[in-house]
Amino acid sequence: MFCKRLFLLLLVTAPGISGYSMSTESAMGNYEEIIMNNNTKYVGELTGVTQDKIEILTELGTEISLNRGNISSEKIVEKDGSYLSVAATLGMPAVLNVLGQYTVHNWAFGIEGLYLPNASGVQASGGFLLTKLRYFQQILKLNLGYSRMPSSSNSTDMDVWSYFGPSYTFQLNNFIVDAGITVGQGSYTNPQFFFQIGYIQNFN
Repeated sequence: MFCKRLFLLLLVTAPGISGYSMSTESAMGNYEEIIMNNNTKYVGELTGVTQDKIEILTELGTEISLNRGNISSEKIVEKDGSYLSVAATLGMPAVLNVLGQYTVHNWAFGIEGLYLPNASGVQASGGFLLTKLRYFQQILKLNLGYSRMPSSSNSTDMDVWSYFGPSYTFQLNNFIVDAGITVGQGSYTNPQFFFQIGYIQNFN
């Protein structure tokens, strides 16, 4: 990791490199803090390098091209990549859910659910981050859970579902969607579609 960052820093500052560009994926997790001659500061992910320009994707999701001649200073911003997230969602396992998630580098681990008189459930999950930006994330997860909801056929009965299965999480700013498939035992037939939508706050 140290060698990778050293190479990236040399690449950014070397005056003889021309026409070289770096993809967002190859610079994932490395952020530049750039100070302009007018004291304007930009912080974002390095996406391109040439002899004359530097391109970054800011934390707000805007891609900016900066002229090297207008740059006063630049440096790599160190990030440990670990942070807590809290969310409120609608969907399985308990209709209304509270989620606590902890992200460590490119891995996310969470537990969610709620207990209500007419619906309850709990779900544990672990997943790998395909995309990890401050404003945008994609996660492939495996889930294990239990759900208890009112029956759709009889209002006095309860449907129960013990399940596991994969899901895909899409997060844009504070908007989160999670969709997948579950298999298990209980009141439903296999497989069952899994869906959540809600609000998430990342503390990073």
